[in-house]
Amino acid sequence: TSAAFTWTAYAAPTLTGLATNTATETAPESVPITYSCPRTSCTIVLTGAVPGLGLSTSSATTGNNTTTSLVVSSVGGTVYIAGTTQNTAVTAGTSKAYAVGLKITDGGGFSPATSTATWTAFTVPTVSGLSATSNAHGTGVSQQLTYACPAGGCTVAVSGVPSAIGLSASGSGGSLPSSLAVSGTSGSIYIRGTISNTATRTTYPVTVTITDANGAAASISATWTVT
Repeated sequence: TSAAFTWTAYAAPTLTGLATNTATETAPESVPITYSCPRTSCTIVLTGAVPGLGLSTSSATTGNNTTTSLVVSSVGGTVYIAGTTQNTAVTAGTSKAYAVGLKITDGGGFSPATSTATWTAFTVPTVSGLSATSNAHGTGVSQQLTYACPAGGCTVAVSGVPSAIGLSASGSGGSLPSSLAVSGTSGSIYIRGTISNTATRTTYPVTVTITDANGAAASISATWTVT
């Protein structure tokens, strides 16, 4: 006598998209992770995440996310490492490295090797040096702004200034844009120009904002008066 039966072989589950990344305290993150799960259902597990970031089926980044395990029932799709980085992610200095891991296990209990990558959390950028001032028409203005940009890729922007005032990397000459990309993790730029003769004689609520590559921002404000 003999018996016949069928065995089905499945391809191993996969995860792609985990790579070296940076995050900044208080800033949102949403990194897509593509998975395949031929033998459903699969369980995806996240380890070593930056505080405030977790697994999600949505790219939404509002609030802290502490989900470390997701069950996915489809044979393929996208999940996200998403959330808002906690303001306690950096415990000392201006940065902290995290060894992030992702593992997928299929419906038969098979797990390929865990994927790993280093994520670095940074403190929020800062800018200082803006002060209140009072100026007449035709008066020259030059205030030095000092910035710190731990994550890099920062842009400094100024708003609310009288006409003919803008930002300069050198403190003299050139055009006067309202925003300026700055290099390195620290340095100085200038808010400068000559108060236009057509500037309205009033008070101006001047604000300077610095934003890093991860979208984290900080602002300072001061009142300027044109007399």
